[in-house]
This record gives sequence, structure tokens and C-alpha cells, in this order.
Amino acid sequence: MNKISFLIAAYNEEVNIGKTLNSVIKETPIGVEAEIIVVTSGCTDRTNEIVKQYQEQTSSSFIRLLNEKHRNGKASALNLATANAMGDILILLDADVVLEHNSIQYLLQPFSDTSVGLVCSKVLLSCEKSKLCNQIAKSRSSMWDSIREKENTSGSLFIPSGYLYSIRKFLFPMLPNNIIDEDVYVGIMVSQSGYKIIYEPSAMVQTIFPQNILDIIRQRTRNHVGRLQISKLYCKHIARVNQLIALESLNQVRENFGTKSEMPAFMNLLLEFLARIFAKAIDLTNRTDFFYKWPQILSTKKVLIEGK
Repeated sequence: MNKISFLIAAYNEEVNIGKTLNSVIKETPIGVEAEIIVVTSGCTDRTNEIVKQYQEQTSSSFIRLLNEKHRNGKASALNLATANAMGDILILLDADVVLEHNSIQYLLQPFSDTSVGLVCSKVLLSCEKSKLCNQIAKSRSSMWDSIREKENTSGSLFIPSGYLYSIRKFLFPMLPNNIIDEDVYVGIMVSQSGYKIIYEPSAMVQTIFPQNILDIIRQRTRNHVGRLQISKLYCKHIARVNQLIALESLNQVRENFGTKSEMPAFMNLLLEFLARIFAKAIDLTNRTDFFYKWPQILSTKKVLIEGK
């Protein structure tokens, strides 16, 4: 492994981009040659200014800032970042996350196996403003942990988490600019190439869960619209994703029946069902292209606290 490239796509992320960069700098393994590429897309806040300040504190060769004048969507930003990346391994992460200690080392270790093409992380969701939303976040985290653990064991995992994952550069596909759920698309492409996708739960990343029910529905609706878009090309894969989510959600309700976790498990299932209905309605109106430049879920943009 000669070099790694961290790729961050950012749109109006002045609240959290500094925390994210601090986290990446702190967790970059000693002795590993690395670069951070931040692509800012049509930002109207201080995101560019903050990234430039970090460039001055480190070096422009370590942190590289690429600016798109107009907001063209996350796929466009990632295509630009990948085209400029010098690393053999790409580590993609959102602009509003914080890495847990040693997460990067855990993301890199599996690549000693040449059959591994992509390594995905464990996501730690937090929600401080709403007790119910925090419980739903924990239920959702538990659901995905269970799905990925089972898929990992069976060797059929292809659903990486877009919050943080690593991938061999030559496997990263050119993304259609209007793709909505780009991490699922990447997972399918890697899986079809014959390389393995590994879930590494020791590589953990913190992010903020929506702080109210309406924002949860908005976020989940976008994900389902994205899967409907991809399903037109890869129907079997998306049908399997939906089946896994439905079965695991139902399993959580059954396992937690009569306990304190019953309500959040049921709410998680209900919100998933509602989001699918809304997504299907949107798909029928042929307005899916709007969603690749989806408005931010502002309640997820609260300042992250490192190490919390």
C-alpha cells in the first residue's frame, strides 16, 4: 500500500467540516503516506474558508481543496475527487462525521487480503434533542449491525455505509451524476467485479441522527427514492436490500415485544414503511432527479463532539 486518499464531498458544512478534518488528521496512521481531498460544491457559507485555514496549518499537498462553483450533487463531487486522488486506497467519508480511535487502521488492515475490494464501517448514530428519536437511532443502528454481521458471515455483503468506507481506487466506478444512493451503487459495482466487501465493526464513525420524526422520514424517503432509481438497473440487488431491512425490522419488533425497546423498534418499522410509500409516490411522478441535490436535513448538522 503506497498511499491513501481521504475523499470528502462538502456542501455548506461550516458547522462540522473542522471537526471532521481534525478527526482525519488525528487518526491518520503514523508512517502512512496520505492526502485529504475536499471537494466543495456551490458552498455559500464558510466551508471553503475553513478548509483553507486547515491547509495553512498543515500543507496544501496534504489537504487539497477542489471547488465546484455550482452544486452538482455528491456523485459529481466524488468523481472529481477520485480523478485527482493519488492513493491506491480511497477512504470516503461524509463532511459531518467524527472517527473513533484507530478506525482508519481497522479500515486498512483487511486489504492485506487481495480478494478484498471494499471495507465498510460501523456507524454510531446519536440524537440528543429527542429521547424517542435517540431510541429509534439505536434501534436502526442495531438493525444495520445485525444485517451486516449476517451478510459478512455469509460472504454476500454488498451494502456499504456511505458515512465511512475504504475501497481500492481501481474499483471505484465513475458515478452517474444524477445517482442518488451512490454508496449502494458502488457496493453493487464492487460485488459484480468479483471482489469481497467486508464489514469491520471495529472501524467506527460518529454522526448525528435526525432530531425529529419528520426529518427521519425525509432522510429515509431520499434513501428509498435512490434505491428505486438503482432498481431500474439492478432490480434483484435492491429487492434483496429491501427484504433484508423488512425482515430485520420485523425481527426487532418480535424480539423486543413487551420490553422498553418495543416502541422504538416498532417506530423504526413504521417510519421505514411510510418512507417507502412516499418514495414510490415520488417515483411515479418522475421527479427522482430532484433528489440527487437533496436539501440538507438541518437537524443532522449539529456540531459533533470528538470522542463522545
